[in-house]
Amino acid sequence: MPGKPKDRTLPPNGIPRLTAADINRKLPKNKMFVSDAGAAAIVAKSHLVFDLVYDHTANPSAQVDAISHLARYNVHHDPDGPCPTGHWSIAWSNHKDRSSPPAIWSIKYILMVCTCGYDHTKRNSKNRTAAFPLTDCPAHLEITVHPPTGAILRVRGLAEHNAACDSAMLEHRPHQPVAAIVYRTALEPLSSVALVFLSGFIYVFILKKLEFIYGFFSLFLAPPIPPPASRLPPPASRLPPPASHLPPPTSRLPPPGLTVTPSHSHTHSGG
Repeated sequence: MPGKPKDRTLPPNGIPRLTAADINRKLPKNKMFVSDAGAAAIVAKSHLVFDLVYDHTANPSAQVDAISHLARYNVHHDPDGPCPTGHWSIAWSNHKDRSSPPAIWSIKYILMVCTCGYDHTKRNSKNRTAAFPLTDCPAHLEITVHPPTGAILRVRGLAEHNAACDSAMLEHRPHQPVAAIVYRTALEPLSSVALVFLSGFIYVFILKKLEFIYGFFSLFLAPPIPPPASRLPPPASRLPPPASHLPPPTSRLPPPGLTVTPSHSHTHSGG
């Protein structure tokens, strides 16, 4: 297969450079399934087609530049690869290495088209089930990636939508599975709550285990039992002694050491 050099020498960063055969390959327009009016619009706006090749060896920030460029067109990038959102949908992809996991030299092409430019009659379908109506929008992108590292090697196409596409409303539920980045964004709050709940559960579990261990060893390390209350000295009363309101009694006895001489009364008769 052209452009499939298994003996390609990789740079030290492990990200291959596109060869001349890779760069000169034609865009698979037959995989876009656009209407005749849409194909004419692509030709009419060919001057707006851009082609960006990213050399990750010469420019270490090439991946940041590529992701930023795709984000302008509402195409996000996650570890699983480019993620179309909005009006974009993947019309076709081709992987040079079909083995799993892919070889280190493998390259993958991803062709995205605007849903408003997809013509269901080109695929012999009578009923249109696309999410948005057909407005002959010429917008399309081809993204070349390196699957082992997720590096974006090339972005080319026509990123501008037509006026009818910009005002188109959703008609059907999208058939395309929810992208991984959407799942991760939706599950981040739930994972935070689950982490808090799990942390609380582990804390309670460990606390209960520590209480059990402490209770078990306290049987052997408990202090001696104090004697019965009858052997204990009576508790000292903290109440002050009652104050007497009566004055102390006055003693009528002489003080010690004092001798009292009785007095004798004599009666004299006048004569």
